[in-house]
Amino acid sequence: MARLIAEAVKGNEMIRANALSAPRQHQGPEKDLLERTARTAIERCAERMLTDMEWIAVRARLLEFAAVLRDWVRNERRSAR
Repeated sequence: MARLIAEAVKGNEMIRANALSAPRQHQGPEKDLLERTARTAIERCAERMLTDMEWIAVRARLLEFAAVLRDWVRNERRSAR
């Protein structure tokens, strides 16, 4: 997890690019709860509070990872048919 945070915050250009490309699928209270829970978990692993810019970068990386997992599950389901 520390590596994820370090990679996510090493450059402002990457932070801006990831923040702009991050999809927003959930809206409203559910999205807010998911984000608060994820941020709290990341901050506990990092043993410190993240700045808003750090969180934007980490959030984008988490969304990218979730997309990879989602694609993997879809491919597994297709190959099982």
